[in-house]
Amino acid sequence: MNNNEQRQQADDPSGPGWRDVEPDEILQTGDIFWCVDHWEATQNVGTTSSLYGNGYRRRIEPQQSSDIDPETMEDLRRRLADAEALVAEAWQSGAQVNAKLRQLREQVQTLTRDLQTERDNSMIALRSQHRLGQEALAEALQTWLRPVLELVAEHPEEASPLAVAVLGYLPGIASRLIEE
Repeated sequence: MNNNEQRQQADDPSGPGWRDVEPDEILQTGDIFWCVDHWEATQNVGTTSSLYGNGYRRRIEPQQSSDIDPETMEDLRRRLADAEALVAEAWQSGAQVNAKLRQLREQVQTLTRDLQTERDNSMIALRSQHRLGQEALAEALQTWLRPVLELVAEHPEEASPLAVAVLGYLPGIASRLIEE
């Protein structure tokens, strides 16, 4: 292929170096369309291509060569690799933190359950102690009142004021027995 043929092929919108203008893309200067038997420059610059149907072509912009020197590119690649390593380390650290948080949550749940169990057991023990205390008080009252009751039973006529007085003082007597 000679130079003239290469140039003609590069200028042919149906060949390489050209692309279709997408629907709803704004038409630009240099866009062309097929007009019956030849390619023609568009007169509709600045309007949407879908208003006029498809068939518009646009020259593909050649890639600009990089103005960055190889040392700078190598430095950028190295810095990118360092950044990727830091990101991977951050992800790993985040995973470790999440695992530790999960472990701490489980410990808190276990401690909460244990505390509730201990509280329940303490309440049971307290109720039991309360009941035992009541039973001990009742026994102490019976022990203390037994001689009084025997005396009232032996001398009912003379001891009735004593029985009334004991019953009147019974709450005070009970509280003193509790203190002992």
